[in-house]
Amino acid sequence: VAGREVPLTRADGSPAWVRLDLAVNPDDGFIEMVATDIDEERAATGALRDSERRYRGIFENAVVGVIQMTRDCEILTANRYAARLFGYESVEAFAERWRGEHASTCDEFRQRMATLDASTRESVSEHELLGGTAIRWVRVLQHLDVEAGTVDAFVVDITAEKEAQAERERLIRELGLRATERRQLVRRLLSAGEEERREVAHEIHDGPVQLLAGSLMFLTSAQQEREQQRIETADDYVERGTTYLRTALVELRRVMAHLRPAVLDDLGLTSAIASAGEAALAPYGMSLRVEELGTPGGLDSATEMVLFRVAQEGTTNAGKHSHGAHVGI
Repeated sequence: VAGREVPLTRADGSPAWVRLDLAVNPDDGFIEMVATDIDEERAATGALRDSERRYRGIFENAVVGVIQMTRDCEILTANRYAARLFGYESVEAFAERWRGEHASTCDEFRQRMATLDASTRESVSEHELLGGTAIRWVRVLQHLDVEAGTVDAFVVDITAEKEAQAERERLIRELGLRATERRQLVRRLLSAGEEERREVAHEIHDGPVQLLAGSLMFLTSAQQEREQQRIETADDYVERGTTYLRTALVELRRVMAHLRPAVLDDLGLTSAIASAGEAALAPYGMSLRVEELGTPGGLDSATEMVLFRVAQEGTTNAGKHSHGAHVGI
């Protein structure tokens, strides 16, 4: 009888395990027995078995795909998560059908393995997996065991990461487009502002400046005529010069109103819109109704100006082109 393990009780009463090897001596018929203390061996074996059980639990329940394969892409073992990642219902189906259904991936794998050696044992790659209408991305870390001739692969699902990256890239492109639009808008605003300044300068030069120059001429002439005691002529020149001054003042007020209507500051936005709209529609015999909804908020002057100009342009166009009777704002 060889290698039989039996429990014993030591002299001090503590339990022990021994392995018995029995043999009958054919010469004298005596039984020879060798007893080997295997307590430490059994403890080590139990610890190894427990460790293997824990490892197997971690291996099977990991949320990372774990695969061991040959350098020729044959799967030796894999956990359930890896099988599900690649679209298989079981580890067995994964191992059986993998090479046949993923030939191109296996070709790429073999090429990558050909570049690995004892000094360079690891590689990382990303793959797009198609499963019906769903698209899944995985990152694979492969480690070559040169001595065993096998490859340990760890597979991580990076679909959410790829989707987040695609969303970031989309937002960056969108922000880039918006930045381009803003730059174009700024250029248009600068161009419009420059054009408006040219128009204002032209209006002042052709209107108030000419009137002021004419007024100065008449008043200078009036002074000369008065020195010559030609009072009646001097009074006539003063009258003409005064008329030019009044006209220049009207023109300057008109230009200032174009830049920022005083009615905005005097009456507020709603009343200013009503006043400008009524003035624009009066030549066409049209009526205007301005309705204010809610409580007026504190708008900055630039916003008020934009709203005023929009309403002013709208009522002017309505008067010119609508052929209607009433306008509502």
